[in-house]
Amino acid sequence: MTDARGPRHLTIAEERPAEFGAIRAVLEAAFPTPAEADLVERLRADGDLVLGLTGRVGSRVTAYLGFSAMRPSFAASGAILALAPLAVAPAFQRRGIGTALVRCGLHQLTAAGCGALFVLGDPAYYGRFGFTAAAAEGLVSPWPVPAFQGLWFHGFERPAHGRLDYAPAFDPFL
Repeated sequence: MTDARGPRHLTIAEERPAEFGAIRAVLEAAFPTPAEADLVERLRADGDLVLGLTGRVGSRVTAYLGFSAMRPSFAASGAILALAPLAVAPAFQRRGIGTALVRCGLHQLTAAGCGALFVLGDPAYYGRFGFTAAAAEGLVSPWPVPAFQGLWFHGFERPAHGRLDYAPAFDPFL
């Protein structure tokens, strides 16, 4: 799938097993430790990775975005997911690739009937996609607001309170 809103020559598609090594290399290049690369591998192994997207420029994997299952304490009519990690290889940063991946992921999750999505990150960056700290208020998570933000998809009601647990693969980050 190519996202026309992204940079030229960017192709976005669901990850394939043949790309796992290249995805790991992007994650290791984008973060100071291999922890995020290990996270993605454990999410896959545990069956908690709901969607993994790659960004390719030409035939080279240059970016990655993962969405994993969360475990809410409340009844939800749609899946509750975490957005993490988002990584772009350093040589390809600041070209709109991360933005294109997030927009593509949001489009796919909306079409699939996802109930809500949560992220831990810069409010200025994720706010432009509709994430807000207010959407996470009243929900207990390991992360403090305002960095912990939510996005409830149209038609899904946000509970007044509850707990959101991440997949066990996130335990080393807690």
